[in-house]
Amino acid sequence: MLSNDPSVQNAPEQRAADAGVLKTLWDMMRPYRPLSYVAIALAIVSAGLQILPAAVAGLITQSLYDGQYDTLLNYGVMLLSFTFAAMLTFSGSTFVAHLIAADVQADVRRNISNKLKSVPLGFFMQTDSTEIKKMMLDDVEQLEDGIAHIIPEMSATVFGPLIALGVMLAIDWRLALAAFVPTLGACLLFIYIQMKVQTTTQRFYAAQNRIASTMGEVINAIPVVKTYSGGNIALQRAEEAFTALTRIIDVWVEKVQVKSSRFFVLSSANLLFVLPLAVWLFNRQEITLFEFTFFILSAMAFGNIASSMFSVMTRLQQQEALVTRYRWLMNQPELAPCTQSQVPADHTVTLHSVSFSYQDEQDNVLNNISFSVPAGSSLALVGASGSGKSTIASLIARLWDPQQGKITVGGVDIRNMDETTLRNNISFVFQRVFLFNDTIANNIRLARPDASPAEVEAAAIAAQAHQFIQQLPQGYNTVINNGISLSVGEKQRIAVAAAILKNAPILVLDEATAYADPECEKEMQQALNALCRNKTVIVIAHRLPTVRHLDQILVLDKGQIIEQGTHDELLAQQGAYAKQWAAWRGENTGTGVN
Repeated sequence: MLSNDPSVQNAPEQRAADAGVLKTLWDMMRPYRPLSYVAIALAIVSAGLQILPAAVAGLITQSLYDGQYDTLLNYGVMLLSFTFAAMLTFSGSTFVAHLIAADVQADVRRNISNKLKSVPLGFFMQTDSTEIKKMMLDDVEQLEDGIAHIIPEMSATVFGPLIALGVMLAIDWRLALAAFVPTLGACLLFIYIQMKVQTTTQRFYAAQNRIASTMGEVINAIPVVKTYSGGNIALQRAEEAFTALTRIIDVWVEKVQVKSSRFFVLSSANLLFVLPLAVWLFNRQEITLFEFTFFILSAMAFGNIASSMFSVMTRLQQQEALVTRYRWLMNQPELAPCTQSQVPADHTVTLHSVSFSYQDEQDNVLNNISFSVPAGSSLALVGASGSGKSTIASLIARLWDPQQGKITVGGVDIRNMDETTLRNNISFVFQRVFLFNDTIANNIRLARPDASPAEVEAAAIAAQAHQFIQQLPQGYNTVINNGISLSVGEKQRIAVAAAILKNAPILVLDEATAYADPECEKEMQQALNALCRNKTVIVIAHRLPTVRHLDQILVLDKGQIIEQGTHDELLAQQGAYAKQWAAWRGENTGTGVN
C-alpha cells in the first residue's frame, strides 16, 4: 500500500487515508460522543444562520425601495439577532470542541504512556527518543486542531452549503444554480488537484518533519565538527535533508500553488455568474429587489465555502502524519503480562531452544540457541559483530521475548516472573553508559535508592571509582553534565559501582570494557572482578584475554552456537575461537602465533 517513502501515498490510497484519519479522530472522541454531537450541531446551525443576514438585508432593501420605513427597526433587530446567533453558536461549538480536545489530548497522552509501559524495553533501544518526544508532546499538541477545529468545521463545510442551497432554491432556482455552479466547479478542481499532486504534497510534509529531527542531529554533531577537519561529512545528512526540502518546495510551488490559484479564482467567481443573471432578471421584473439583494450577498458569502473546504483538507493531511505515528506506536507488540509471579529456586540461567527475530527483520537473529549457566558460574559470549551476542543478553534481561523457546532462571520461565522479581535478580553493565544530570551519588544510588552514603562510597571503592570522584569539585555531590564531564572509563566505573550496590545474583556484562582507555582498563578489570564475585556471570566481549579464565565460552556465528567449551578446550579444537585467539596474539606481539 505504501511507497518506499512511508509518508507518500497515491491519490486513491490518500482518500482512504483521509477517511482513516477522520475515523481515528472520531474514535478518539468516542468517550465524549454526546458533547461531540453538540459541537457538530452548533457548527451546522452557525453555518446555516449565516445565510439569514443576507435575507434580512434583502428585506431591508426592499422596504426602503417600497417606502415602508416602519419595518426597518424590526428588520434591523432581526439582522443583529441572526448575526449574534451565528456568532454565539459558532463560539459555543468552538468552546465545546475545545473541551473535548483537551480531554482527548489527555487520553492520548495516557494511552501513549500506558503503551510505553507495556512495550518491551528493547523498543526504546531501537527508537529515537526524539520520535517518542514528538509523539508525546508535539503530535498531541497538534491533535487539538483535528479535534477542536477540523471535525466541526468539516461538518459545517458540508451541511452549511446544503442549507444555503436549499434556501436559495426555494427563492429562485436559476440564481441558486448560478451561485452554486462555480463552487461545484471549484470542488471538482480541488479533487483533480489532489489526485495530481498528492504525492508531492505528502513528500513536502515528510520533508518538513525530517528537518525537525535532523536539527537534533546537527546540534549533537557540533563537537564532531569542531574536532575533525572533515566535520562537514557529519553534517551531510542534514545538508541532504535541507536540499531535499528545497527541491520539493520548488516542485510543490509549481504543482500545488499554481493549480491552487486557479481553484481560488474559480471558488470566488460566484458573483461573476450571479450578478449578470440577477441584473437581467431584475430588468425583466422576474425577481424583486429583495431577491436581487439576497442573491448578490449570498453569492459573495457562498464563495468562501470552497476555500473553507481547501483549508480543512490541507490541515487534514497534516493530521495524517501524527495519526500514522500514533497508530504505529499503538500497534507495537507488548510483553505478555505476568499473571502470577514465581520465585526462582536458584540463579541458574538456561536458554531452551530460543529463536528470535526483530520486528523489522525477516531472518532470525538467533536460531535454536540452548545453553545453561549454573548458579555461581561464568560464561562468555564471543563472536563477530551481528552474531547475536547482545541479543542473547537482551533476551535474558527480557528487553524482548523470544518467538520460540524459553529462558528460565532457577527453573522459572522469566515470563512468569514479575518485573520487580526479575530486576532484583539481574544487573546489567552496558558498554555505553547513560548518566542522569544529577549528582554522582544519586547516579550510583539509582540501583538502590535507600542506600546510605557509606554504602554508596563502599560500592565506589570496590568499583575503583572512589579516587577520581574525590577529585571532583563537590566529590560525590558533584552534578554530572553541569560543567562536569567524565571519561568513558569513569562513566563505566560509576555503572559498575551501581551494579555492586544493587548486588543482584545474576550479572550480564555487555562489552563493559569496550571503550576503556589503556590506563584505566586494569582498574576496570579489578572493579569487574569485585562485581562478579559469587555471582552467575554472563560476559559479552571482543577482547578474548578478558574471558579466558571463565568457566564456559560460547562462540556464536550468524545466530548459532558453533563452538562451546573452556578456553583450553576451544584452542584444542583448532576452530573459529582458536583463529580469533591466534589473530589477537599476532596483533599484540607483532610476531604471530607460536
